[in-house]
Amino acid sequence: MTKTLHTHSQEINTYILQVSQELTTRMTRNEFTNDHFAGQNARRLARS
Repeated sequence: MTKTLHTHSQEINTYILQVSQELTTRMTRNEFTNDHFAGQNARRLARS
């Protein structure tokens, strides 16, 4: 019983790690996109 619980918690920990890494990646990507658009808007404003 204890052994299966231990294995299960290891799987859960691995899953949580994967999810948090995925979230970090997405957040970084979103920040990049936001910076990109902010830069475009700033240039557009500077031109007008």
